[in-house]
Amino acid sequence: MTYKPSVLALVMVGLTFSLWTIAMVTPGWLVFYMINELYPQGMEAALSIFYYTTCFASSICETESLSSSKEDHSSKQLAKMPHTLEIQLEACFALIVCGAGFIKLLLVNMSALPTSSQIVTSGILVFVGVASEATLVGRMIAANVNIKNAFTLLLEMSSTELQPYQESYRLDVPYSIIIALLGVVTGIISCFVLISFFCRNRNSPV
Repeated sequence: MTYKPSVLALVMVGLTFSLWTIAMVTPGWLVFYMINELYPQGMEAALSIFYYTTCFASSICETESLSSSKEDHSSKQLAKMPHTLEIQLEACFALIVCGAGFIKLLLVNMSALPTSSQIVTSGILVFVGVASEATLVGRMIAANVNIKNAFTLLLEMSSTELQPYQESYRLDVPYSIIIALLGVVTGIISCFVLISFFCRNRNSPV
């Protein structure tokens, strides 16, 4: 009996865990730039799961917790995001469950005769983690779309007003979402590999 599917699944789950960890700590879930009455020199904001960074005039930067965001234009845009505690819980839960699945798969690979229940448990843990992270990614994509629509509306409103400066609102690439989405893909692949491994394990002679 060969254990190559379990090794492949272990690698894929490990890659998934790494991608989700990187996505969780990087400030790329929402990245936008604006020039308006409050920030005539320009302001760039980048959102992480736990904090956000604002840079003024491309030189002075501040980092704050999401829970302590100030009442300014950037915080109004952050208010369009899903609730802070919810996205933090979803990200942490997905990471913890994926880590548990990785440990379980590691034990499966160390076992001379892994049981079907061990494989199923690993698959369930990975699947639950993928479902949680996919939900988070979907909500953050929707939030980016909502903010982009809000920026479009603000630009239309500002174009009808006479101002000493040109208002600008730009939504940049949310690279953390892309990283997390890649983790979701590798997680799904690992689930299919585990299904294949489960079927081969059941059909193999003891």
